[in-house]
Amino acid sequence: MRVLTQRDVIVELARATGKWLVYVNLDNWAEDWPPDVAEQTQLGVPWLDLSEGNLQPLMDGWALAICDDEDEAVGVFSQVYGDDHANAGVERPGLRERFYACTISPSGDYVDENT
Repeated sequence: MRVLTQRDVIVELARATGKWLVYVNLDNWAEDWPPDVAEQTQLGVPWLDLSEGNLQPLMDGWALAICDDEDEAVGVFSQVYGDDHANAGVERPGLRERFYACTISPSGDYVDENT
């Protein structure tokens, strides 16, 4: 038997697919979601599809983007509003949250994070 953590699964997925991944943590509110949780998440993570009531990523507390190459991963990663944006003075009107994100290389190494 082999027990895997979430991190183990992400590393194994990157290695198995040979793809770049972008991980985003969506567990900002624990169990007390604001009424506009989907809107806040879309403002902070614009590539995440929460249309038509798709709240599964929020219930899971995380999501992954599987990217074809490093350039795509960097582009996807840079869209996630995190501490690096806020600390640089970049604002997104109406957004009250910051979202942790990181990139994972095809070898399973964590490369960049937005904190």
